[in-house]
Amino acid sequence: MVECTRRQALAMRMASLLLRERPGGRPADVAGVVTWMGALQAQDLASGLWSFGVRLPRFTLDEVTAALERREAVRTWPMRGTVHFVPPRDVHRGEAARVPRAERGGR
Repeated sequence: MVECTRRQALAMRMASLLLRERPGGRPADVAGVVTWMGALQAQDLASGLWSFGVRLPRFTLDEVTAALERREAVRTWPMRGTVHFVPPRDVHRGEAARVPRAERGGR
């Protein structure tokens, strides 16, 4: 087991969430962020865009929007009936898990 201080644990957590610099740097674009994270909660579109903005500080809102229009990330319902941005390659995985439950009437 690796031991670390609270400060070290916080630094590792923030780096893994791409909220501070990390060894090897951050992903360079929207596709890289959503691939690293696996999914970003986006029930509220503005909050989802903000999630990209804090992880891509050199990007403008227009650049993030253009990346989404190019489908570098897709806004869908992959889990728990909650809207997320996911990598395009993963859309079918969420759909496969969600559709049978939806067909059962949510049970």
